[in-house]
Amino acid sequence: MFDKSFIIRSLILTLVLFIITLSFFIFLTEYTLIDFFNLKLFIIIPISIVLHEFLHAIGLFFNELSFKNITFGVSHYFIPFTKSKKKIKRNIFIISGLLPFFLLGICPIIFVALQYNSFLISWIIVNIIGCSGDILLVLKK
Repeated sequence: MFDKSFIIRSLILTLVLFIITLSFFIFLTEYTLIDFFNLKLFIIIPISIVLHEFLHAIGLFFNELSFKNITFGVSHYFIPFTKSKKKIKRNIFIISGLLPFFLLGICPIIFVALQYNSFLISWIIVNIIGCSGDILLVLKK
């Protein structure tokens, strides 16, 4: 499912997205690199992974109309994934693939624009960089 080439491209995109989103928030708010690298990441990352994969399942649900055809797992590279047992349409794949990016990464930016919150900014950064593999898969499709 995930070959070494995909992993390398995903890691490069993760780094690029991290630099872009971090720079964006540092430039527009009083957020700093120290705000990102602290203990709250131990809370944010596991919750984000579960929500991220659940949102993929919600996106697939509209095609499948049953959760029994949707499976969750972790690859041998320790990459969590959500997979359909049935063939899905391209537009459903794109919607399901990008749903976490928009709902957990882009939409929360509105709240930060209304009120500065360093925890929420860290949440947004983690979720945007966590979508690097999804973005690559959608572009490949």
